[in-house]
Amino acid sequence: MPVFNAERFIKQAVASILEQTYKNLELLIIDDGSKDLTLEKIAQFKDPRIKLITNKKNMGISKSLNKGI
Repeated sequence: MPVFNAERFIKQAVASILEQTYKNLELLIIDDGSKDLTLEKIAQFKDPRIKLITNKKNMGISKSLNKGI
């Protein structure tokens, strides 16, 4: 899941994925250099299925998705 300055929606989006009936998953979140509270909101989730990758600067969605692969 690529994210950039998504503080308004990130908690809802992550919670929706983690609450699915299928529990055997890994959620890769690639933060694309957010300047808002996106990272802080992701850090509130204490779920071992979440793997966070952060870009130091905004690289764009394509490069962020490739980084996740």
